[in-house]
Amino acid sequence: DAEGTQVGLRPNVAGTWLIELTVEDERTRRSHPSAVVIQAVPSASLRVLLDWNDSGHDLDLHVVGPQGGYFVQSDCHYANPNPGWGSPDLVSDDPRVGEDVNGNIEQRLEEQFTLSETLSGTYTVLVHHFNDRGQDAGTRARLLLWIGGRPHELFLPDRSLRVGEVWRAFTVGMPGGLVNEIDQLTTHALLGGPPVNVRETF
Repeated sequence: DAEGTQVGLRPNVAGTWLIELTVEDERTRRSHPSAVVIQAVPSASLRVLLDWNDSGHDLDLHVVGPQGGYFVQSDCHYANPNPGWGSPDLVSDDPRVGEDVNGNIEQRLEEQFTLSETLSGTYTVLVHHFNDRGQDAGTRARLLLWIGGRPHELFLPDRSLRVGEVWRAFTVGMPGGLVNEIDQLTTHALLGGPPVNVRETF
């Protein structure tokens, strides 16, 4: 039943793959082979770690996928911690942001983004200062980056953030892993984010 036959391949080794297909009829006559060449490249994972220096503040890590926008489905963050970015049947191409890494929201001082299988395109990393619990003060934020499991040195200074401010830190172009450091301070409101904190009026 040629109409119902499906053949799939998921290469587990990088390199050039040659796939050949021949068809045999009921008289065991074989067709000439048809062939296709596939170039499999190593997958490149992304990992981003945000930490800050004061447990009285709540910072949120945002990683926006290719052709995406801030605080929508293509933005992986605390309110959208595991969006479906890739193939519906493949979980490794869906990102995840880990909330409450230290197990206690009052003492949590870091958040982590992980993505095992990146799509082609540009990923944007941002940090949103969500809440300072009435302290009316800033806190220092620091970002670390790993590409393909290897640490990548960022030449970004730590940033002091206040409530409502968003640090547009850097982009990563995949599959090449090209990092562009933006280091720009803006606000949640200016980026079009929804009302999430009564003090974010600027």
